Parts: sequence; C-alpha cells; structure tokens
Amino acid sequence: MKEIKERIINAGLGEKGLPVLARMGEDPGKEYIEQLLSDLHSLFQNLKSSSSLSKELS
Repeated sequence: MKEIKERIINAGLGEKGLPVLARMGEDPGKEYIEQLLSDLHSLFQNLKSSSSLSKELS
C-alpha cells in the first residue's frame, strides 16, 4: 500500500508527474495512465474503511 501511495503522490507532485508533463506538452503515455488509474482504484478500495486521509494524499 505504501508503494501505491508514493506512486500517486509522485504522479501529482514529482518531477515526472502529470502537472509537469502537461506544462511541458509531453504525453505521459498509455502505460503511465493505466498504472495511475490502477493505483487510484487500489487506493480507493483500501480507503473505503478508513476514516481519515493522510496529508500527502489530500
């Protein structure tokens, strides 16, 4: 689970994250998007029973 959270955070805030790639006009590629969607789905499933969200993910 920790690895999934790190990948999601990096996709939003990292040097090769989606906002940076979009500003640079670069296509992240189909595999990148598919992995991100899979990670988000897994995170969503794991957070269903949680009553709080970490600061980094929020």
